[in-house]
Amino acid sequence: GGKLTPRVFFALAFAAEAAACALRADALRFVNGTPGGRFWGSECLPGSLQDNVFKAFVRGMADVVDVMGALLRRRKVPTVSIISQVLSPFTGRLSTELGLRLNRHFVSHFFCHKGRVEYVVKALIKEASAFYDARENSADGEKCSTEAGPLKIYHALPIQMLDGDFDFVQSLLIPSGW
Repeated sequence: GGKLTPRVFFALAFAAEAAACALRADALRFVNGTPGGRFWGSECLPGSLQDNVFKAFVRGMADVVDVMGALLRRRKVPTVSIISQVLSPFTGRLSTELGLRLNRHFVSHFFCHKGRVEYVVKALIKEASAFYDARENSADGEKCSTEAGPLKIYHALPIQMLDGDFDFVQSLLIPSGW
């Protein structure tokens, strides 16, 4: 077992929110029935999928991100195993308990066309790491007095040794064997 630090939880949740919006915006640019086009996180997918998926795949990927975001908002560690359980067609109750309304057609399309939860988790970790780096590398003295909203909350969180260790985060969320 393992734990995520408060700052890593925040960075992942912030990234999940941004990623879900980006994927839905990206999906709008896709032409129905025509594969292709870049989309958020596509660089974390195998080359065969990067420019070769349909709109439904991108929307299904957004639903996977929504599951991660919902788990994070409930202070649950979004491991590949837990995300997969929530997305399983046999455990629809779990997604309802998280307050999600997943589109089973899009989720099914994502998985039937070689999408994997690990790809989405890796892309989200990459996004969270970039968020973390940007926060930690901003000009130190001014950030607390001029920032508002989410960034002020982030900087008020306790600093811990494993903050920023996204290799550890990846090993926790994507255990070997997945």
